[in-house]
Amino acid sequence: MFEEATAYFNNHVIILGDFNITYFNDHSNRDRKCQIIDAFLNFTDFHQINTVANNRGRLLDLVITNFAQLSLEREELPLVQEDLDHPAIKLCLKHIDAQLSLEREELPLVQEDLDHPAIKLCLKHIENHYH
Repeated sequence: MFEEATAYFNNHVIILGDFNITYFNDHSNRDRKCQIIDAFLNFTDFHQINTVANNRGRLLDLVITNFAQLSLEREELPLVQEDLDHPAIKLCLKHIDAQLSLEREELPLVQEDLDHPAIKLCLKHIENHYH
């Protein structure tokens, strides 16, 4: 993993995932998995930015990045039903110089899982904010 990561040092990288490291946010209890992630972070100069703990006070979902313009916060209006072990979070990008584009086929949303009222409310909030 270390060797592959070095190829991305000059690029913006965001690694998101359910790492299932039960005690990652408990700095007094650093098991082998925590030590491996810590070593990766130190070696790559990446940072783990998720501080939103689940209902048990644990941090299972990690967001590892070298992208300084990225911030993270709790999502109060999730688009799908929230899992108590994995609270909804949102990533916010500050000023970005490059344009990002995604093709529609690259967005794998399952329509049945969407919370349409929450989407409408979110879009209404955006519309009101920018008009």
